[in-house]
Amino acid sequence: MLYRLISRAFFRLVLIFSFNRLEYMLFGCAFGFRDNTKYLFLELLTKKNCFWVAKSSAEYELLQSQSLPVVMYGSKEWSNKVKNCKAAFFTHGIHDIAPALSKKTTTVNLWHGVPLKKMGYDSSVDLQGINRRKQLFLRDVYSQWDYLLASNEHSVAALISATRIPESKILRAQQPRNSILKPSLATNKIITYMPTFRDDGSNEHILKLLDWWPNVYAQTGYKLCLKLHPLEKVETSISGQSWLIDPAELSSSSDVQEILQQTEILITDYSSVMFDFATTQRKVIIYAPDISQYLKLRGDGFYVSLEKLDVFSRIVKSEANLIDSITSPISKNNLDDFADDPSFVTMAEHIKRLKL
Repeated sequence: MLYRLISRAFFRLVLIFSFNRLEYMLFGCAFGFRDNTKYLFLELLTKKNCFWVAKSSAEYELLQSQSLPVVMYGSKEWSNKVKNCKAAFFTHGIHDIAPALSKKTTTVNLWHGVPLKKMGYDSSVDLQGINRRKQLFLRDVYSQWDYLLASNEHSVAALISATRIPESKILRAQQPRNSILKPSLATNKIITYMPTFRDDGSNEHILKLLDWWPNVYAQTGYKLCLKLHPLEKVETSISGQSWLIDPAELSSSSDVQEILQQTEILITDYSSVMFDFATTQRKVIIYAPDISQYLKLRGDGFYVSLEKLDVFSRIVKSEANLIDSITSPISKNNLDDFADDPSFVTMAEHIKRLKL
């Protein structure tokens, strides 16, 4: 943490004594070329002077192969673009773009989903980090953002509570990443499993479902795409199995939205990805054999009571439950209540209004 603070302070000094032309829009994401920043970047490419900030050689080469404007984090070209950045768009924090940004740069956090689990000032774990910063006479990271995207009124309330930022900084807008998800039927017999990362590092629930899948595949014909959280590490010996689909077959950049677009059924647990997938009107299955333990560990709880979500009334805990859930008709649910609000405008419209 100390190294990051020193690095950020030094970079901020460089920015203070730099001449700023404010001509570039920079985009970045903590986990690669994906999420809301990717889709806004692609939308604005032909209208604005946009560049993507890559943080790995693989990410940089991916964008170069598609002839997309990209700079490598830490490079001389990146430094020049950051010094002359008019607006920065990110999904987690300004570190998606640079250690620090000029006060003349408009900073916009496009966020990364609909808030489900409590966080920030509402989380005892996150609050420890916030208080440590205050002890060092540093502002919380949320105060570094000029604007924050919220895709429905539930998100507005949750994000204000979590970040303590004023409502005037909230941009009520649909998530750019969901523009490719449309109501449609998929008949490709692909089920995607996207479990939430457990704070205690446990992954028995993942291994159990993988043990079940050869029989699930034999009885239903559905192949499995296992899309893990970027922080999740699971060692298995299942590569090459006929019932398994590598996420790279559905998306070269492991883009969740591209994977969901080709998914017939989604299996998840405590992830807000279910709200994104609700846009497709396809089946969502909740597999949560550890729900009692998870709720106990989380402590701080959720912004939405799980009992109020219809899909949690049919939690899968066994192989027989799973097969039955896959083969039964889609049950009506209320996930749409937490999907993007169709009455909200697009981010492109906000950018025009803000004259960025």
